[in-house]
Amino acid sequence: MPALRTLGCVTALSLLLPAAAAAQEGHGLGLGAGVLSVGSDVIGAPLVVAYDVGPLLIDAYVGFVGVTDGGAGGGADLGLLGGASAHYVLHRTAQADFSVGLGAGYLRLKIGGAGEGEDLSSDGLLVALDAKIRVFLAANVALTAGAGFGAHLQEGSDTFALGGRLVGSAGLVYFFE
Repeated sequence: MPALRTLGCVTALSLLLPAAAAAQEGHGLGLGAGVLSVGSDVIGAPLVVAYDVGPLLIDAYVGFVGVTDGGAGGGADLGLLGGASAHYVLHRTAQADFSVGLGAGYLRLKIGGAGEGEDLSSDGLLVALDAKIRVFLAANVALTAGAGFGAHLQEGSDTFALGGRLVGSAGLVYFFE
């Protein structure tokens, strides 16, 4: 039994060592802020927690979002947005990298003006497939920009809506390496 336990420990270490080496290529944990656009009528301002593990980039975000009606009235609904994304780095240099990935987020809006004195809430799931470029202004400060395609899934009382949108993002992240 001790030999089997030793073999198990050696196997676990052999699987973890390449991951530890890859983690040293990355910039570690970072904190930043950004701007997110879904189509022309949804704009958000999330705070971002980023984790760069070399070939894999993981972002979690939470923030406020505004949705304009796009009409002449100029009305807007406010809400909260939260989610996460994962990107795989396809190319990396000393000053920049290019990655592709996907993400999912949750959108909750408070919709005013539904009727006299009424406010409604609307929940939805955002799913996106995008590409991201990071340019390092310093060894631990990155300017990010992304673009791709997204879908907004929303379920109402009797309906289910699925809409495709262009998504874009930009931000600044400070890494604590």
